[in-house]
Amino acid sequence: MEGDVARRTREEIAAASKTYRVATNTVAKHLKVEPKHSRIPGEDFSRIAELIEPKSRERALKFYDLGVRRGLKQATDWFADGKVKRKGAAVVAPSKMTVRSKIRFSGEKWRPHKVVVETEDIGFE
Repeated sequence: MEGDVARRTREEIAAASKTYRVATNTVAKHLKVEPKHSRIPGEDFSRIAELIEPKSRERALKFYDLGVRRGLKQATDWFADGKVKRKGAAVVAPSKMTVRSKIRFSGEKWRPHKVVVETEDIGFE
């Protein structure tokens, strides 16, 4: 009877360790980092899980920078085609302007996206 309990306990520990390894590998794959495995799978998982917030912040900043670049390009295009003009020290534009782009979320297809901007909100007259 004692041997059965010990065997079951070893099997349960092995199953838990395997589960931690699978979880570690899955999170690492999504974060696009190499998983580092040690003799303690629970600690390996904790280490990889700690990367989630910094990776999310890094990704958000990447998209913020991309948005700034695209916004500057759009504003330059509006000035070039005369939709936005400088009148003295003021910038004059229609009261509403539409920004069209395409977006894609992970695992999805590209789709059109439209943002209507109240130009007063961004400092135009």
